[in-house]
Amino acid sequence: KKPTSASHNSEGRISVVIMYRTPKARHLISLWHQNSLKRTDPGFYNWMNTTRNDFGALDALGMVDLILGHPAAGNWNVVLVDLSGVKEDGWDLSSFIACKVMHVECDSETKGLVGLSAEEGPILANAKKYKKPPDVGEEVLERIEVVLMEYDCNYQHLFFDDKYKERLQILYPSNLLQLMEDCKKRTTPYPPSRKAMKEEIVKIVLASDKIKVIK
Repeated sequence: KKPTSASHNSEGRISVVIMYRTPKARHLISLWHQNSLKRTDPGFYNWMNTTRNDFGALDALGMVDLILGHPAAGNWNVVLVDLSGVKEDGWDLSSFIACKVMHVECDSETKGLVGLSAEEGPILANAKKYKKPPDVGEEVLERIEVVLMEYDCNYQHLFFDDKYKERLQILYPSNLLQLMEDCKKRTTPYPPSRKAMKEEIVKIVLASDKIKVIK
């Protein structure tokens, strides 16, 4: 059975919009930056080995699963948006939400609200340039990315189970659907919980220090 990009029933329901952000290792680095606001705060390596953060901010599919399975949220729909597709298609995120989720009248060519000039459009604020941590190499970040993507295999049911179709809508689903197809073909285990996922990542970071010492 192939996964589908379901469309939800919007009548009389609240819609919760959840962003799926990749590369996930960059999202993790962003989380580190948010938790390390001073120059005296630990570098990425030390932060990874001491933080109590459970990386819930990285678990977009876990949030989808929580909402769809929570009895108090039975009247809520979820709109899952793959940010990579939004960016590839040239959308500003705020315009995309207005046009494609809230169904405000928009111009298909400019990908903006009808009647707004470029000067009146969205303003980019509080956006920081990506800065790779100096104390962890690119190879380590690539291995972390693999673990983070493998963890998402825990949520295959969201894509294959028909019971979610009426309440879950996935926008720009191609990359996510391909990931779930790859998960389905896996013969090796993946981290069964967020705690296990974090433990694997910490092991990778710890091992990176040994690699640097050997070199």
